[in-house]
Amino acid sequence: MIEWVQKRDGRVVPFDAEKIADAIFRAAKAVGGEDRRQAEFLAGQVVHLLQQSSFAGSVPQVEQIQDLAEKVLIENGHARTAKAYILYRNRRTRIRDTKSELMDAVSEIVGEAGGGYGVFVTPVDKLQRIALAASEQYTLNNLLPREFALAHRHAAIHIEQLALYSSAPDAVVVDTSSMMRMSGSVWYRQPRGLAEVGSAIASVVGPCQNEIASEILLADIDRAFADLAAEWPTGNITAAAEAAATGLLEDLTISLAKGGREQPKLCLSIGLDPRPAARAFSKALLQQASFTDIKHGCMSAPQLILQAVEGEETLLLAADVLKQSGGNVSLAILPGGQNPNYFASGMRLSPDTPGTIAKTFVNMPRLVLEAQSLKQLWSGVDAALSLAARQMAHRYEVMAALQAGDLPFVMGHGIWGALHAKSQKIGPALRHGMLLLAPVGLAEALQAARLRFGQIPELQIGRILSLLQGIVEHWRNHYALNFQLGVLPASRVEKRFLEYDRSLFPLAGELWSGMQGYRPTIGADYFPWLAGGQYAEVSDFATAVHPGLYSVRHIGQCCLNCGTAYDSQLKACPACAQLRASRVSRVDGYLQVIQEGIA
Repeated sequence: MIEWVQKRDGRVVPFDAEKIADAIFRAAKAVGGEDRRQAEFLAGQVVHLLQQSSFAGSVPQVEQIQDLAEKVLIENGHARTAKAYILYRNRRTRIRDTKSELMDAVSEIVGEAGGGYGVFVTPVDKLQRIALAASEQYTLNNLLPREFALAHRHAAIHIEQLALYSSAPDAVVVDTSSMMRMSGSVWYRQPRGLAEVGSAIASVVGPCQNEIASEILLADIDRAFADLAAEWPTGNITAAAEAAATGLLEDLTISLAKGGREQPKLCLSIGLDPRPAARAFSKALLQQASFTDIKHGCMSAPQLILQAVEGEETLLLAADVLKQSGGNVSLAILPGGQNPNYFASGMRLSPDTPGTIAKTFVNMPRLVLEAQSLKQLWSGVDAALSLAARQMAHRYEVMAALQAGDLPFVMGHGIWGALHAKSQKIGPALRHGMLLLAPVGLAEALQAARLRFGQIPELQIGRILSLLQGIVEHWRNHYALNFQLGVLPASRVEKRFLEYDRSLFPLAGELWSGMQGYRPTIGADYFPWLAGGQYAEVSDFATAVHPGLYSVRHIGQCCLNCGTAYDSQLKACPACAQLRASRVSRVDGYLQVIQEGIA
């Protein structure tokens, strides 16, 4: 006689055969059944099997009883009811797993304590993070197709900003000069004089924070100041610039401190406007930065991106601040005539790209560790990049259905770009944004591949990058979306990938035992040229800046499509021309770039 049953949480409760009948009848109703008596008859068979089995005299578990119920349904010819029962059981399992994962995350967040300079763990901050954790679980279990969710869960890919998958773009470029000339906006303060320009620019951040997931770039703020200085002449431009710079940094620091730890990273760019008013503002901003939290890497301070043309005096103005910087001042030395937009993460966007829709990271060492042959490796590379591309196209489709009112400042106010007047859907404007596919651990992947498959010509970084770019180009043409290949430092992702791989493959633990995470780069010779970009340590301009500065240097002309450096005398990028001349074909079931040295 069965008297007790053990639930999944370990509790032992009285056995109730009526609950078995209820579950079977619920499944039957899902496929059109209405016979309660039949459900009770089948439940009786389940009880009979329980009593005749080894469970008699013991305490069966809920899972074991459910297994018997499935068996009885199938053996009695109720295949459709059995399928509904199985689906319902699986759904309940997913719900329980989601609750468990969410509760674990909530427990960790609630128990977290703050400490140290610039680290805030306020009650509101914790509530924000709990909400994000719940949204992540909803996305994984209800919104994402199963293959994408499993790839993320198993650390084959990492979908950045999963909690905001369907609601917010990743990053946006704000044209501050254009915004300061707009009138009548309720979204930000209108400056009444040059001294208020900084505070007016800072007031833009609040609305942006509510609608952007990762990063906000307030672009060319020195140009915004200079444009207004031309319209509002003043006797003491230096004093006005100092007041504007002070107001900007003070208001931004307060605004970001209020926002909590989950707010987007903010960065400012200066340095490309040669006018005296712009130079005065840049100088004042750099001087103020050396006395504020911005130089300490404070979590609530903005990231200052100094974009400068090589050889100009702005480099000398920045030298002292850069030497004192704890990580919140970066330098991008650009060739004359180009003005890409740099974010704090190192992402580089062309001037006509309004922002980034999303980023997805791909675990490259995993592909080597799983492959049994070189052929399987190339097949795995194609499969992984293609899955990531399809996942990002899915994300675009989900977000493209949003209305301008869902992102009233970024989309409705025209920060991102003009919307279609009739539909007000953001899809047409969103299509111009970048979808960044970022391979992680290429250095480790090549190391493991050479160890397993030998020192062969195919295992060279240049050929690997050409293959990756070819696959991305294929999906860019297929979807007509702005897919780009890039490498970004992402310590949390790099650590997650390595830890997961160590749990699966002994070789990962042996090769990279002393590492905290996969390395984001394998040298400045390649990655600064990738679209998306990355800051790299360089020291060949040590006369202006100390060695080891976190910075990027572009030499000569750089293609804003693929990132390749080429002779400024040429009219077109030779790498793009070569890629277009080649073809991407499916060979042996996977994509290959048919080009010398690749296929």
